[in-house]
Amino acid sequence: MDLPIRFPSEVEVIDEDVARFRELSAEDRVRSIRDLFSVGAYMMQISPKRAFIHEYILDEGEPRARGGSRICQTPCHLSQPERN
Repeated sequence: MDLPIRFPSEVEVIDEDVARFRELSAEDRVRSIRDLFSVGAYMMQISPKRAFIHEYILDEGEPRARGGSRICQTPCHLSQPERN
């Protein structure tokens, strides 16, 4: 069934977001990233699983300090799709 509207694919949406981000000034890029971290920190503070999150972050800090990470030592299941 052909619909009269077309929804963009995830790849198209991501490409548009990347293009918008790249058009920002350096100051606006930093502000955007800072705001993203602020929202993440707030969500961790109000989460009912904040104790788990806190422990997870503490557990992850030591491997990162050595330059490694436990997060992605195997092929990531969220890899980006091939672009044509």
